[in-house]
Parts: sequence; C-alpha cells; structure tokens
Amino acid sequence: MIRISRHELVNRWAMTYGEDGYEVRALDVAGLVPPGPVGPVMPDIEATKPGGRVLVQIIDSLEALDAPRTRYQLRALDAARSSDTRLHLVVAAECMEGLKDRMQRWNVRADVVHVT
Repeated sequence: MIRISRHELVNRWAMTYGEDGYEVRALDVAGLVPPGPVGPVMPDIEATKPGGRVLVQIIDSLEALDAPRTRYQLRALDAARSSDTRLHLVVAAECMEGLKDRMQRWNVRADVVHVT
C-alpha cells in the first residue's frame, strides 16, 4: 500500500475543492489562508461557496483514527453542521473497517466520506 502524507492529502483535497468552485482555506498549504476555528478546533480544510460551507477533516492512518484528539475534533466539527455547513471526511482506506460503528459511538455524522 502506498502511503500519502497528511500534508500531501491536505494539498490534494484543497486543490480538488478549489477545482469544484469553492473558495478554499487550508492548513499548511502554500498560498492559502488557514481555516478559521470552529468552536475549539480547526478543520484541515474549509471550503465555501455561496449558500454553503464544507468542513473537511483528514484521517490519514489508524493511529490518527485512534488518537483521543480525533474524536474530540470530529465531535466539535459535527456540532457545527447546519443547513449550510457540511462535514466531509477524507479517510485512508485502512481506517474504513469499523469506521461507521465508531462514528455512531461518537455521535458524529459526516455528510460525505471520501476514501483515499
């Protein structure tokens, strides 16, 4: 399995949202402003266009998925969901087994899960 760094995932997905017509803010991407805080956390990517905003969190490894901070971050981002704010996850394929059950236990509802 080829592993892509978290930094490269943020770069690639920021570009993808930009190509889809969003104004993008992303962590540690050259030329882009970082996203603003969402409650006590900051998403990896914030993509906006008229009438909507997407908060994107990247989970690039099993270690990241198991980290206590991940649950905290996802719960905070989930709390920001609304009629015009969506939560998207970019998840490494290795993290997909049991992800749905874990998300249910954490009371987190992602609107879209991209598997990478």
